[in-house]
Formats: sequence, structure tokens, C-alpha cells
Amino acid sequence: NILRAILYENVQNNKLITCFVPASFLRCNMDAHEIQVTLDQNDQFTTNLLIGADGRKSAVRDRANIESEFHEYDQAAITCIVSHAQDHKDT
Repeated sequence: NILRAILYENVQNNKLITCFVPASFLRCNMDAHEIQVTLDQNDQFTTNLLIGADGRKSAVRDRANIESEFHEYDQAAITCIVSHAQDHKDT
């Protein structure tokens, strides 16, 4: 995936971001001022902001005791990317 590769490269080049790869979230302890995070390989760090972008069954959300609701809509979707063989000239 080209987009993922570009994002990863930019994260790696940003000195304000620490990337733990490969790693999985294990637990966190929060107080009013900071969050202590432990990853599956016993990497630990402290932060003021933890972003749980790990999907609808978020381990980060669960361990942070953030409530959520799920609704079943009995729907399916198909997504695709279409590229034209010839320029469509914005028509």
C-alpha cells in the first residue's frame, strides 16, 4: 500500500513521534496528568496523549474504560479504485 508506506516514512522521519513496530498494546495506567503505557514486549513509556486508532474492537478503548455502543445494520459494502485508460478531461 503506497499511502501506508508514505505515512510510515513520514512518521519515521518526525523527531516528535516515537514508533514502536512491531508491537501490540498490553495495558495502560492513567491519572489526571499522564498515561503510562506498556506494550507486549515490555516496552514502556509515559505520555500525555494516547490515540487508540486500533479499530472498532479497540483494546486501547477497552483498557481505558471508555464506553461505546455497537449497532448491527445488516449491510455490506464493496469498495474499489478505478483508474481510466485514457484521460477523462474532468468530464
